[in-house]
Amino acid sequence: MAKAPLPVELDITDLAFGGRGVGRVEGRVVLVEGAFPGDRVAAQVYKRRASLWEARATEVLSPSPLRETVRCRHVGTCGGCKLQGLRYEHQLAQKASQVTEALKRLGKFSDPPMTAPIAAPEPFEYRNKMEFSFGSEPDGRLICGLHHPGRFDRVFDLEECHLVPPTFSRVVRTVRDYLRERQVPAYEPRQHTGYARFLVIRRSVSSGELLVNLVTTSADFALREGLVETLRAAVPEITGIVHTESDRRAQVAIGEKQSVWYGRAGMTERLGRFEFDLGPQSFFQTNSLQAARLYDLVVEAAEPKGDELALDLYCGTGTIGLYLAPHVAGVLGVESSQEAVDCAGTNAHRNGVENARFVCADVLAWLKGGWNSEPLLVILDPPRAGLHPDVPKRVAALKPRRIVYVSCNPAALARDAQLFGELGFALKRVTPLDMFPQTAHMESVAVLDL
Repeated sequence: MAKAPLPVELDITDLAFGGRGVGRVEGRVVLVEGAFPGDRVAAQVYKRRASLWEARATEVLSPSPLRETVRCRHVGTCGGCKLQGLRYEHQLAQKASQVTEALKRLGKFSDPPMTAPIAAPEPFEYRNKMEFSFGSEPDGRLICGLHHPGRFDRVFDLEECHLVPPTFSRVVRTVRDYLRERQVPAYEPRQHTGYARFLVIRRSVSSGELLVNLVTTSADFALREGLVETLRAAVPEITGIVHTESDRRAQVAIGEKQSVWYGRAGMTERLGRFEFDLGPQSFFQTNSLQAARLYDLVVEAAEPKGDELALDLYCGTGTIGLYLAPHVAGVLGVESSQEAVDCAGTNAHRNGVENARFVCADVLAWLKGGWNSEPLLVILDPPRAGLHPDVPKRVAALKPRRIVYVSCNPAALARDAQLFGELGFALKRVTPLDMFPQTAHMESVAVLDL
């Protein structure tokens, strides 16, 4: 039988990875949702283990001096902005501290070589893309918004989001109201019924282009002309409207058929001297301004000598490799997604980069296949889970003079840095960089030398 929730009062002394406050009750560590360092809160403990309890704050009895007024009415309902309400400079410090602690605790580095964290230039309205989901109220009324914390199957009706420009919320409200008035049903993933699935909006910071992608099932609803007219009137900034049909059960905003309902089915984004042509489904860093800083930091960390080959593993659409190409003899990118590799080649051609090429392959399989050259630089930008345990061994066998590791997961970075250490590579420095203010996520760039 599950234990009844236990009411407690406690002081919050720290912030755990993932954004929960840390306190203690009777010698036990308690992770508290909705609490910040310096708070004294009343909370309900909903999970109890021998040394660790998990709880939700029910009342802030004494607020932390680090708090500030939240902007968004959906804080607490939305699973996104867990740190909104904590002053940005303290968000940055707490997240940088979590990178340090992960390297100490998981990587066994007694004194990690940390440099000062790099703040985002804009703590709000920084995202260039957001994916909104359709759902239904209990009475069947269609809604459109984001997900409740930890719930893939529960959506709340969005009125505002401060991580994106106000135009995004106007698009959401316009599309939702239009579909609701016509009693268009939301997709129901358990029964695999309904129509409206996702609304994906992306913008170019450099060009101002605004692209709207409505993702639905293939059910027959005659919406095109009326929706296009309504959207263009309500949000004249829109430069393209795309309709994507998907009948797959997976809850992902991609589909089998795509048609252009208005304008251009893409946009151009500029980072530094480079231009990137993006489609509705192209992968791209969601914070354009900070992405440029990230790529500049990678080039700076690599300290290229000009005559070397750079191996860009998990290269995605080639953005890091293109940034590095003018400073090295050549770049070879390896990526498992053919769509991303095609995009990387297109981006190289568009920007006149002739010394970079990209191959589609699983990174570990490609490394096992052998490499008849010794790159002096290796760039790693793996998925959130980090590297397969065999990848560090294969990379180390290439004897690169330097590895630059880009990580969005401090725990994975700590584990992989330790593996490289066992193979003779020294961790020289780690620079945290905040790509996602108001959230618990933190990017890092690590330098490892042979």
